[in-house]
Amino acid sequence: PSMIAALKEDINLVVPPLEILGRKKTKTDTGKLWSWMKGNMDDCDALILSIEMFVYGGLVPSRLHHMSVDECLENLKRIEEIKKYNSDIKIYASNLIMRTPSYSNSDEEPDYYENYGKDIFTFGYLTDKKKRGLLTSSEEEKLKAVREHIPSEYLDDYIERRKVNLAVNQAAIELVKDGFIHFLSIPQDDCSEFGFTPMDHEVVDRSISKWRLKFKVYNYPGADEVGCTLLSRAYNEYHSRCPKVYPVYSSVNGPFIIPSLEDRPIGESVKAHITAAGGLIADSATESDFILLLNTPGKMTQNSTEQENKDITYSSHRSLREFVERARDYIAQGKKCVLADVAFINGGDTELIYMLDDAEIMDKLYGYAGWNTVCNTMGTAIATGLIGYDSQDEYQRIYNLVFRFIEDWCYQSIVRRDITLNELQIINGGSTTLNENEGKIV
Repeated sequence: PSMIAALKEDINLVVPPLEILGRKKTKTDTGKLWSWMKGNMDDCDALILSIEMFVYGGLVPSRLHHMSVDECLENLKRIEEIKKYNSDIKIYASNLIMRTPSYSNSDEEPDYYENYGKDIFTFGYLTDKKKRGLLTSSEEEKLKAVREHIPSEYLDDYIERRKVNLAVNQAAIELVKDGFIHFLSIPQDDCSEFGFTPMDHEVVDRSISKWRLKFKVYNYPGADEVGCTLLSRAYNEYHSRCPKVYPVYSSVNGPFIIPSLEDRPIGESVKAHITAAGGLIADSATESDFILLLNTPGKMTQNSTEQENKDITYSSHRSLREFVERARDYIAQGKKCVLADVAFINGGDTELIYMLDDAEIMDKLYGYAGWNTVCNTMGTAIATGLIGYDSQDEYQRIYNLVFRFIEDWCYQSIVRRDITLNELQIINGGSTTLNENEGKIV
């Protein structure tokens, strides 16, 4: 968000100092954060607020805490006091539906997720499927077996935390209804078609509909990009503008693909992210304020580490040649183009980068993103365009562009892959717990 904000001279983004924030599983002191907020909001027009940070002390701590509903709601209630310090401030808040990773890893989850994570995901997936009357007899047996395999204290702990977090979601929606929160984004972190997340989503969506808040509360796949989205919405609403975006896909299947870690087609997520960030989809490139280039897969999503052995549909069911030629033509017409590189998750598309370079338009793009999930990338790219499409700051454009190429493509798709797949395997190390091997990697 800070880098995107730097595209415009009229944005003064004030952020808390790192020393009062937590670090991964170590939570922020919410009391110190609240004190800092009270001392810095006097002349602010908008407050972009992570409810995970505000209530639990961070996103990862929101998956680990042992707070009661009453304790959480006591922290959340501070939002009602904000207007006492600045009656005109508009609060743009986010509060995720807690994720359920489909793999066993405790890096950002409770310790027991290391051994039982996949089972907990499967239990939620099959439970939801049974609830909808779609469970087969073989799946019924699998559900029973996985339930017996997970220690009760672990499953009870996990389900209880979800109940507490869902109660906070519900309370946040009521704060919108009562006028304390101006706009609320409820992203779904690492979601799937069935499971704990869609079950919670159903409850959340009923509340949104009950209070007729569809224009005030958005629920869609995403997470890490939400700060960029809320910044974009706050900026566009402040200036009473609604920029138009024209999406262009590299494959005809692109809008209809349901990517890994998400629950709906890419085309639906594009609409959700553009409107959440304060924009609209244009009917043509001519009437748009910028072009959103979406490098989508051919038929399926793979991890960026699999690029050397990618599925044949990455060639047969999309045309990068036409995609790049079209981008070059838009740029020649003077249109600003922002590229959301979502063909792979967790890194950019090397073949596309080489073609952009060969076409000599790599440095002519207005923005680029290609990191983590499809919606993380899209939200970042969309916010870049919606805020900066009319900016004349060439230095910041190039700075942001180069940074993202280095981070999302050079590092995530190449360097990190090589270190993880080659170096760490040689020393038998893990990707997140290096211990005595840290010096060898550094």
